[in-house]
Amino acid sequence: MIIENINSDGLRHEFRVVFDSDEVENEINGFVIEKAKTFKMHGFRPGHVPLEIVKNSVGGSVVKDAFEALVSKACTECTNRLESSELALTPSYRFENNYESGKNVSVIVAVETAPSFELKPFECEMTRIVPKVPDEVIIKTRDDYLKLSPILEKAPRDREIQRGDEVTYLAKCYNKGGGSKKKSFQDKLLLPEEFGENADLFNNFLGKKIGEKFDFVMQNQDNLKYEITIKSIRCPVGDLSIEEIANRKGIQDIAQFDAEIKRGLEKNITDAAFVYHKSQILEYLGDQYDFDIPPSIFNHEMRNLLAEIKRDTAEEERRTGEKQELGSDEELRTEYADVAKKRVVLAYVLNRFASKEKIFVHQLDLQNAIMEEINRTPHLANSIMDFYSKNPDAVTYRRAEIIERKVVDFLMMKSKTNEVEKTMEEVNEIVNDLFKEDDESEHESSGE
Repeated sequence: MIIENINSDGLRHEFRVVFDSDEVENEINGFVIEKAKTFKMHGFRPGHVPLEIVKNSVGGSVVKDAFEALVSKACTECTNRLESSELALTPSYRFENNYESGKNVSVIVAVETAPSFELKPFECEMTRIVPKVPDEVIIKTRDDYLKLSPILEKAPRDREIQRGDEVTYLAKCYNKGGGSKKKSFQDKLLLPEEFGENADLFNNFLGKKIGEKFDFVMQNQDNLKYEITIKSIRCPVGDLSIEEIANRKGIQDIAQFDAEIKRGLEKNITDAAFVYHKSQILEYLGDQYDFDIPPSIFNHEMRNLLAEIKRDTAEEERRTGEKQELGSDEELRTEYADVAKKRVVLAYVLNRFASKEKIFVHQLDLQNAIMEEINRTPHLANSIMDFYSKNPDAVTYRRAEIIERKVVDFLMMKSKTNEVEKTMEEVNEIVNDLFKEDDESEHESSGE
């Protein structure tokens, strides 16, 4: 194996590796010998097939295996020749010529090393938001929650069904003139205040009493005809105090319930304020660090950034109905090069802090993060689980988000902080202004 460094540019290094024809054949023959130990062919005992026959039978696969082994050795040797053996990515390679028996094979190996830098003393001063939850917000949140679903009680037999009532009914199916027990069923429904797309069915219930019937054709069930019989009615209880509603919903201690609501509202403010806290820390780190980054990592981040810009532009066009001017990809790459580099630099710095302080993402952290996502949209639970099970990149991205959150929280504890109380509305206003400032800052850094 002959190795020649043909190009070094910053963190990217290219080597030409030449495998001597004898070296290639020896590697191939080594794989043939291993295959021959268990090779089976009619007329021969297992493991006793002549090597030449084995080689002709499995030639394609052993050549592939041999070159994978040779290239792996070459990548290791090329990496060892560099001052830094910490890789940014797995080395890439390309063949300069195809394999032919008796001829040398040349391969170009590209190695990108991780940036080398030392962490500086962390002396950040920042403003830390402390949640402020007024009593009136707690009371309103509690009352809205308690009133979200009505308290129902059994209605008298002479009551006519109204909007907001819960109706238990028997649906007896008539299929082609005869009854069908398999498709008959009993169910209940809560009639909403606004009927919407189910108005054809819901309107039939209005004004009916217990024991009354009506016929209905299910359009989405092969036009099956059902005889609907009203079995029972539960109607909303009016003029209940908040305490009575809470009691009927199993909440015995209003003060304790309010305390739980307050903790939840405070957590919402803290979560929303994280963006503001993170921006201060990243701004500080961005002023402290500037170093060369691997070209492939930069290109990957640039692709993500361009995709983000195009999505935002498309969304703005849909929102306003106005065509947004957007340059070519090459123009955008030039325009946002500094932004992409800064993102990569900050990612390396945060990861270095995580490594130094032994901050990890445990499996339970990942599970909890996914469960929080599911709890926000429980109707999409199966889709969310399916998405993560089929997309390893999505899991990697979620891990990166968690580690970023942990490192920022750690650095925030090390910062000299000035605490200010803010409500959710005030935090949202701060974050919205921050996004506007970020957009303006990105345009300024891109030269606009």
